[in-house]
Amino acid sequence: MFNFKKLFIHLKNGVASAPLIRAALFVAAACCLSSAQPALCADNATEAAAGNYMQKQEYSRAAELYSQLLNDDTDNVHLLFNYGTSLTFVNQQTHAIEILNKCSIALEKKLAAKDDSIEAELLAHVYNNLSKCYMSVAEYDAAIDACEKGIKRFNNLSWLYFNLGEALLLKNDPKNAMLNFQKAIALDPSDISANLKIVECHYATQNYNEAGKILVELSRFYPENSEILFNLGSVYYKQNKADEAIKIWKSIAEREPESKFGKISKNWLLELKVAVDTTAKLLAETVECRLMSFSFVKPQNFYIAKASEAEDNSLYMLSAHIYDDSSKNTAEISLSISAQILTEPQDYKQFSKNWQKNQAANGQNFELIAEKEMPAGRNSKSALMWEYSAIYNGVGIKGATIAFINKNYAVLIWLNATPATFSKAIDSFYSLAKSFDDMRQ
Repeated sequence: MFNFKKLFIHLKNGVASAPLIRAALFVAAACCLSSAQPALCADNATEAAAGNYMQKQEYSRAAELYSQLLNDDTDNVHLLFNYGTSLTFVNQQTHAIEILNKCSIALEKKLAAKDDSIEAELLAHVYNNLSKCYMSVAEYDAAIDACEKGIKRFNNLSWLYFNLGEALLLKNDPKNAMLNFQKAIALDPSDISANLKIVECHYATQNYNEAGKILVELSRFYPENSEILFNLGSVYYKQNKADEAIKIWKSIAEREPESKFGKISKNWLLELKVAVDTTAKLLAETVECRLMSFSFVKPQNFYIAKASEAEDNSLYMLSAHIYDDSSKNTAEISLSISAQILTEPQDYKQFSKNWQKNQAANGQNFELIAEKEMPAGRNSKSALMWEYSAIYNGVGIKGATIAFINKNYAVLIWLNATPATFSKAIDSFYSLAKSFDDMRQ
């Protein structure tokens, strides 16, 4: 039977699942876990390696190294925080709670002896991560207490209000939960997840009209966000607008059949006896940009998530779902191509270097891994290709970009993947770059 009670689905949890990675072009949902902090002890190879593993999302290895470091520096609050944070990402919640509690006690003692705004902010992050750990083991009162302690120490951390709202919602208190989600949005207006949680609160109180208003507004700003669209369909269904709900769910299921929301939509449509064709979207096909007179071949297993065509600037964003062996989850990979009219002459090398600076400025820990000149497109245009790693919107990615000049416009093709899926996606990147061509007049 169709489960009407589970129509609203929000996939945000304590350890981030793999979000869509579109550097500087898509706001990925945060997992509301505070990031690891740099340890304020003498630099050494082990510490540097641990930090590197955290950046690459290899949390098990990071945890091992932080544990070793703590053998010689047992009360270092930054190492304790990093160790506890790494444990949360490998689902060792009980041990993480133990370590983070030890860190909070040490910080409370330090702050009782002397006020320090930096240590107070660190303590707020400790309580933030503790709250997520407590929620993951269904200790909601402890999670609420941790959030309230964190807010007392540092009241400008939006995640604390988000997590407090989430814990209250899990305790079936949607009205008070909503107040805290609103506070989170006041501190971080870009937080899509807090907006979705407010929708969930309205949904829990059967206020479908208010839930629908928020989702419609969000869908205007994020027209390709499957979570927003999926839940808008859910609200429509509750409002007895089944045709509109089915239209949305079918679009998601056919556009991205391997994503979480695509699979859920497909299953629900099957229960409603609605046919879904997921094959055509994933075949390789030629895509034509008529306004700028170029074409390319969309690789197999990718679908077009967004297309914007104009005479001076066109963008196509493709997505695919690839299993990430590191996170044991399906990652949504982004492969994009843009073309932009140049206002003044540039060679491809100059354009490439400017774009590298842009990538570095929009992320953290940007590292250029490799760089080479190569031909691009069917006309073998001179191009520069580079591989890189960086953190965008709190997510560690490994990517590749190729840049070249065609006629009077610059072309960029870029792949953003997780470190574990990069090798599985790079062939599609090269095939797209090779397929670029001028349309025949």
